[in-house]
Amino acid sequence: MIAVVLADDHDIVRQGLRILVNMDPTMHVVAEASDGASALAAVEQHRPDVLVLDLMFPGMAGLEVIRHAVELAPELRIVMLSMHAELAYVTAAIDAGASAYVTKSSDSGELLAAIRSVMDGDIHIAPPLSMKAVTEYRRSAAGTGTGVSAMTPREIEINRLVAEGNSAAAIAFALSISIRTVDTHRANVMRKLRLRGQADLVRFAIRSGIAPLVHRSEDELGVDDPA
Repeated sequence: MIAVVLADDHDIVRQGLRILVNMDPTMHVVAEASDGASALAAVEQHRPDVLVLDLMFPGMAGLEVIRHAVELAPELRIVMLSMHAELAYVTAAIDAGASAYVTKSSDSGELLAAIRSVMDGDIHIAPPLSMKAVTEYRRSAAGTGTGVSAMTPREIEINRLVAEGNSAAAIAFALSISIRTVDTHRANVMRKLRLRGQADLVRFAIRSGIAPLVHRSEDELGVDDPA
């Protein structure tokens, strides 16, 4: 029997996932968590085979949870379940230690397939994403010097939220951190990537794939190509 811990900050999502997983006779949900800290506590207490983990939590982000979880339980398989289909997130999750990445728009059977795959020792990335696309993204990022690999998971998330037009106060509220912390992360991104201002941050997020679906175009934002 595959022991599974579910970690998502929405009760209704966890309820649906629990029903889905427990319907499979080879799997059983042994614990649930609504935030990163409780997910790590569940991993430490129950030593599950698989952790199904949301990408975004208030406070500790999913990618941070991955890194701590694999330190607690090196044999743990982690299935990242996310609403984000951008390759920047998929690549970051796999690089952090996840064994699978499934979007929340996937068919329900895709999650069960991912759990079985990781138990067989495979990497599972749900369509239309693929490991080939991740490999190509890594190669492209390295070749163009986009700098995503230099960013922490929190910096990636804040860069995305900034590009989507969120204020520092709104970001701080969404992530349960202080405005000063948001400003510090944003300043660190600009320093690491040698960006000059807000327009550069938006351009970087769009072109690196962190936030490709920004509702405003680069022209509307005043983001011009360098002369």
